[in-house]
Amino acid sequence: MTIIGATVTPSLIHTIAAHPDVKRISLDHKKGSSRLNVSRNVVQANTVNSRGLTGLYETVGIVEEYIMGDHSNLPSAQRTACNLQDLTILDGQILTGVHKNLVAGIIQSTNASYRGITPDINIVDGVVARNYPTTSIMAATECVINNSVGVINMSFFEEETNGDFNEFARYVDKVVYETGVNIVVAASNLCENRPGSPDISFNIINVGSFGDNNTTSFADDIVPCTNGIIGSYLNPNTMHMDREEPDVVAPGVNIKSTNKQGGFEDASGTSYAAPHVTSAVALLIRRKPALYFNPAEVRSVIMASARHNVEGNSRLSDRDGAGGIMLAAADTVVSSGLSDYIINDGSAPNFPISKTFTASSGQKVRVAIAWDHKMPYGERLSVPTSDLDLRVFCGSTLVSSSLSFDNNYEIVEFTAGSCPSGYTAKIIGVSLSVGDEHIGFAYSKTDT
Repeated sequence: MTIIGATVTPSLIHTIAAHPDVKRISLDHKKGSSRLNVSRNVVQANTVNSRGLTGLYETVGIVEEYIMGDHSNLPSAQRTACNLQDLTILDGQILTGVHKNLVAGIIQSTNASYRGITPDINIVDGVVARNYPTTSIMAATECVINNSVGVINMSFFEEETNGDFNEFARYVDKVVYETGVNIVVAASNLCENRPGSPDISFNIINVGSFGDNNTTSFADDIVPCTNGIIGSYLNPNTMHMDREEPDVVAPGVNIKSTNKQGGFEDASGTSYAAPHVTSAVALLIRRKPALYFNPAEVRSVIMASARHNVEGNSRLSDRDGAGGIMLAAADTVVSSGLSDYIINDGSAPNFPISKTFTASSGQKVRVAIAWDHKMPYGERLSVPTSDLDLRVFCGSTLVSSSLSFDNNYEIVEFTAGSCPSGYTAKIIGVSLSVGDEHIGFAYSKTDT
């Protein structure tokens, strides 16, 4: 049997089909669609963009080694370089970053076929010296913050600490608590390891990756750390051994993005999952500008709306955390007023905090709280400085609860039944610490 591929006119197809030696004619179904366009649909960026949110008037920071290279689909008018003095610290020459350009394209690419999540966004390029000196990373971070970014992408590993805190992880927690900037970090690609730095920090959004199998369907998605897919790891060593990481996951396999040669190439790893989430945060800030200063609320929204269960328990599991991000669901939470930011003095008499809401019978409801870790003020490194619990009631009947010790978030999920008086979420102050508690609250009722 001989197989022949050809491009012909419709009339010629009929002529060829009539020949006695031709057994079958099959149309060529082109399955090689662009991965970035697939992944942007998987995370629902296409839906949110169609609602008028494309990143316009917002700014993100990218902090990592070297400087972005020129590319026609990374508009120079939408980019500012920062911390330029560190470009030549170690090697005496200016180097552009292959990795950095790929990360930037997922956020900003204006190409029609390989389109970024937020094509109209402005980027502050935080330059870090070669080989990531910690002082250079800190200088770049502070420089982009001073340039009024709403969210910073860190797709690097300052150190593979295998579950231990170091000074940079402490620094990141301190920066978020004191400035209110949102920081998104790529999880380690080493499935056999525990989190490193800064992905072990509490106040960030820690992002793992999964495989979308180059389709927009959820049914064939590939679980992190299976079938050769990197993108998750062992949970941290903590006092009660119940901290779950990563927080959420996003597509990170064969993502086609902007390279430094001016073209496009495929890249895989958590480095390319994280910018999907960074862009998501920018879109949410555009929808609700107060989120610029409220990272705890942002984390609660992202986790409450991460309703795409890739693996294990749908509420929280080892490989995908709270689940795959869903930008349309997150945007609905924010645009419908289903989230809040609470500042409460860290003293027991101010708790519990009650939040009421309604849900229709049969709706899958997710409620999430997140709160800031107050490092470096606390001395315990492996657990948050405060411990809050979350319980949801219908009247006096407990519907669901989340009672972990070592996370600085809690998530409940349930299917709504008949509750005429509405539901009440109670935030319980189990163990509090000196200083303001910055608490985010969000609930999600739909997948879009």
